[in-house]
Amino acid sequence: MASSINASTSGPGGVITTADNSGILQIQSGGTTAVTVASTGTSIVGVTNGTNAATGVVGEFIDSQSGAVSVSTTGTAITSITLTAGDWDITGSAVYYGASGSTGIYAAINTTSGAATTGSLGQNYNTAFVSTGSGFGQASFPRIRANITTTTTYYLNAQLITTTNNCYGYISARRMR
Repeated sequence: MASSINASTSGPGGVITTADNSGILQIQSGGTTAVTVASTGTSIVGVTNGTNAATGVVGEFIDSQSGAVSVSTTGTAITSITLTAGDWDITGSAVYYGASGSTGIYAAINTTSGAATTGSLGQNYNTAFVSTGSGFGQASFPRIRANITTTTTYYLNAQLITTTNNCYGYISARRMR
């Protein structure tokens, strides 16, 4: 026989259930098991219905994609995201495409708008691409960790090595814990 303890005394709440002698504790929300704790470890159930994780919850996802932004040999913010306190994995990509003559791109994920040659997370990338007339180059980032205690804006910045060109960018972050 299972015993239940109502986790909320008013309004919709979660239910904590435990099966006698099984050593398994389940925490449910909205009739769906969200966390299972057993003697072999803890299992957190992720979103399985195609919706997004709620704000402040592990798995929360934030992203931003830019349209064409004119970038020259001066650092420019292409797009940005604002993250609340937590442990985040951030990634992004900056691409230039347009007039030939661009020989490469610096890009950085930074807390300072426009700072493209040094990343605030210790990460900056420069493509060694040399234009062959197509005017295309890209700098992409692997996952970068940001463990922050206050709301912080992260910019995807770009700076071309030569000439001016249209740049496009994408930056995203997922709350890890």
